[in-house]
Amino acid sequence: MRCVTLALAGCLLVGGCDGTSGSRSRSITEAGVGSAGRVLVVTGEGCSPDPLEVTVEESAEEVVVTAEPVAFQDGDCVSTAQVELDHPLLGRPVVDGATGRPVDTYQLPVIADR
Repeated sequence: MRCVTLALAGCLLVGGCDGTSGSRSRSITEAGVGSAGRVLVVTGEGCSPDPLEVTVEESAEEVVVTAEPVAFQDGDCVSTAQVELDHPLLGRPVVDGATGRPVDTYQLPVIADR
C-alpha cells in the first residue's frame, strides 16, 4: 500500500463546490485511465478545499483506491488526484476503498506524445 498526495485544482464534479464536509473518506466517482494504463486520475465525490491523499492497493484481481482530504489552509476546491500504478491496469477493476463498489473508468485523451 502506498499514499500519494497529488492534487489538481478546480472543481470537476457536477454539482459544484459547496465546501461541505462529512466523512474524511471521499467516495471515488470515476477514474480516467492513461494510455499506458499506469496513470489514474481519480475524481472524489463532493469538493474540499484540501488536497486529496490517495491510497492505492494493487492486487492481480483489482485496484482499490481510497481518497481523503489532507489539512490545507488556503487553496482552490479540489476533487481530483492523479496517481501512478505499479503495474498497468490491464482490465482489472478499480474499486472505491470507501464503499467497496466498482468505479466507472474511461480512457483519458492523449494530449501529447512524449
